[in-house]
Amino acid sequence: MTPAFRSPDIRSFLRNARRRKKVVMMLATEALRVALATTHLPLRAIADAITSALLHEVIAILHHDLRTKFGIAEPRILVCGLNPHAGEGGHMGTEEIDTIIPVLDELRAQGMHLTGPLPADTLFQPKYLDHADAVLAMYHDQGPARAKIPGIRSGSEYYARPTFYSNLR
Repeated sequence: MTPAFRSPDIRSFLRNARRRKKVVMMLATEALRVALATTHLPLRAIADAITSALLHEVIAILHHDLRTKFGIAEPRILVCGLNPHAGEGGHMGTEEIDTIIPVLDELRAQGMHLTGPLPADTLFQPKYLDHADAVLAMYHDQGPARAKIPGIRSGSEYYARPTFYSNLR
């Protein structure tokens, strides 16, 4: 963070500059769109940051912008779990059971097409991605690495509310 730029990242800057409550970062390539529930947080802070309120807000913004900005009538969103193997039924953490699953169930009841929580190490396989319009990763290094793998030539960072693009390279 430089003295002239007092925000930890562009997402925070845009949120503050536009006085918005929430800005959602999404990396978009031709083949893959990966949005983030949280961005630049230390790993030890992520579990506390993943709240029902946060997930409701992020998924609502993602769903809205997939419909209105990307022209997808009924977006299909894959949702990563937070813990390894999406918590393995509570054996590797309970955030999926306590927070993520109830939010997904509630939003599914409202008509959203959400799949998950899925393990981040297997979610990025064609058997899942071929039937999805976007992925919601819980934290920074869980999703963007897949959008930046060799062979993907270019893409954009998309910031929902307001719209802002920048090259991935």
